[in-house]
Amino acid sequence: MSEEPQTITVGKLARAVTEASGIRCTPRMIRNYESKGLIAKPRRSTGGIRLYPAGGIERIVRIKKLQHEFDLSLAAINHLLERQDDGSLPPEASQLLSETAATRGALPPGGEPRRARLVEAADGVLRAKGYRETTIEDIVNEAGVAKGTFYLYFNNKQDLFLEVLSRAVLALESHLEEALDGVTGPLDRLRKRALSYMRGYLNYRDLIFILYGEAVGGDIRFQREFHDIYRRLTSTLSEDIREVAARFGALSSVDPELLSYALVGAGEMLAYRSTLDDRYDLEEIVSGAIGLLSGDADTPPPREGSQSRSPDPQAVGD
Repeated sequence: MSEEPQTITVGKLARAVTEASGIRCTPRMIRNYESKGLIAKPRRSTGGIRLYPAGGIERIVRIKKLQHEFDLSLAAINHLLERQDDGSLPPEASQLLSETAATRGALPPGGEPRRARLVEAADGVLRAKGYRETTIEDIVNEAGVAKGTFYLYFNNKQDLFLEVLSRAVLALESHLEEALDGVTGPLDRLRKRALSYMRGYLNYRDLIFILYGEAVGGDIRFQREFHDIYRRLTSTLSEDIREVAARFGALSSVDPELLSYALVGAGEMLAYRSTLDDRYDLEEIVSGAIGLLSGDADTPPPREGSQSRSPDPQAVGD
């Protein structure tokens, strides 16, 4: 009776996993599991061929089933399996996956209660502590869930922050659409858009500051998100600027895209200025800015008896 081989090539291992799990597995997938630390690095033969332990089939089958049945990320799977030398799931993880399976089919994507709690908790903790000082432990403690639950939904803190930010931007865009509903005049649209955006900016600027800092710090994903957000915010503004130029002749000599970026930046600074003291409110600031654009400037004077004050971060965004 011949003994089973102790090691096999990546091709044979992939075929064995496919046969055992009923889920397609390729050599490339196995090498990816290796690079992510889910399986041990193989030894090499004298000819340089990668030889994997034949006993690793069961663990890879488990990985494939977790991906297929629960749609988990590799980071989540690694977290669930990291304490089990035999590749099996710890009891608490098995229970958690059972609960996840029950809710995943009953709720729409992104509607899981635990996921929503994590996003809400992250929003508050990130605003209070900043990105660098916030830990996953801080977030799960605030959300009242186990750390393993975090990895069912997110690979890392960066993924969660980007979802928090994405929801904030969607809310901002929704407020802009509501403010512009039924407004047809181009100058009125610019006025409504500016006022709504500046109010939204004050609500979400803590998150935007985090994005600024991490993007400037060189993080590629944050840079891409930064560029995408401002591209979306300025694209519709550019359309309004083109309409003003077409109907009134104003701004016709200025590139609409460049002006839209300039106006968004100016709007953020003017919104910030409104928080320093009570000399101006947002509506007065917007009225003066639109006046400058239309050639009918009437900058509001400072309110009498007002005094400058230091910005109060807690008061902004309420």
